[in-house]
Amino acid sequence: MSNLYSDQSSGVTVILDYDGGTQAIYVGEAIAGTATSLPAWRIKKLTYDGNANVTNVQWANAE
Repeated sequence: MSNLYSDQSSGVTVILDYDGGTQAIYVGEAIAGTATSLPAWRIKKLTYDGNANVTNVQWANAE
């Protein structure tokens, strides 16, 4: 399940991909209007502990 959120005031679009529940696993951010097929998205993966706290943020293509 994915949700799309576009903030016109900041010019950013955010896409959240969930684990099937309420926790977002992947977060994508790009300039509003950017096609999802373009490599212009900043993607991060969130890891949670047993209490639903974010314990790690891993960025795609992070060196």
